[in-house]
Amino acid sequence: MNPINENNSTEQRTRITFGKGRVFLFVDETGDPGHPSETSSSRYYQLNIAIVHREAMASMHKHLSAFRYFKDSGKELKKHERDAKLLAGVFEDLAKKNNVIFTSFILEKEKYTGPYLKKINENIFTYNPNKFRNFVVRRSFEYIFSKLILIDSENHNLEIVFDRYLDSEADEENLKKYLRGNYRLPAFEKIVQVDSEYSEAVQVSDFIGRFVKEYCFDGNENMTVDVFDFIRIFILENPDTICEKRPDTP
Repeated sequence: MNPINENNSTEQRTRITFGKGRVFLFVDETGDPGHPSETSSSRYYQLNIAIVHREAMASMHKHLSAFRYFKDSGKELKKHERDAKLLAGVFEDLAKKNNVIFTSFILEKEKYTGPYLKKINENIFTYNPNKFRNFVVRRSFEYIFSKLILIDSENHNLEIVFDRYLDSEADEENLKKYLRGNYRLPAFEKIVQVDSEYSEAVQVSDFIGRFVKEYCFDGNENMTVDVFDFIRIFILENPDTICEKRPDTP
């Protein structure tokens, strides 16, 4: 089976709708936006997004509170790698029973054909890590709002919650202007950054990213979790034709 092309409407699923109220997008990155030729930079980049209606937030907190009670733990979820299978069951339940959508937009930097990550020669680079990151955010959001979910401006308030990865207030303001100035995106009531330590939903997005990284980039063939049971993964190496990754996609 081939990946789904963004422009092939015959293969697309029906967009998901939500009841009236606030819809949150909790965003976390895996990897870094640095150039792949830099030894300290990751060879991949992921944007992991949990889309949660306000009514589903209560279910998420209930599930995770039960998990913490069972494990007698107040630690961040990333400290519970040994409980990955148990957490996967929690996330799958949220996806199937509470309309929570888990997505990850991924790319291998060497295969990326979009802007802001290009190398001219051994010593000259025409890339900007902040613009690259913002561009990936923008294309991921454009795909989500045009292909995955249906938002009604009269019935839905949108709030974007990023893990705190922008280095300065200026970077944060630039991202807000960049997103709010895009006619392809709906109006966002709030765009905020938080420390994941204080946001359980952002911690969930981080753990979703760990599952996807392990499957797509670490090549773990012995995973006890089937990521496709509760995560939709999209390949963003060519930003003009975003494709959905399937279990049999190379």
